[in-house]
Amino acid sequence: IPTPELKEARKQLHALIDPIWQSGKMSRRELYEAISRDVGRNYHTAKARTIEEARAAYRAARKYA
Repeated sequence: IPTPELKEARKQLHALIDPIWQSGKMSRRELYEAISRDVGRNYHTAKARTIEEARAAYRAARKYA
């Protein structure tokens, strides 16, 4: 069960990630694959189990924003 802090981190991730793929700059699949490469594991927001994982994904996603 995610903590309130982790839930907030996931919301912030989506606020960063969603506009990227919605704009057509990258497909959703391409973006998630790129983030996965950068964090070194198969990335999906719902699978971020710790704040550290969420922060790593956020840092990776910022490269594509």
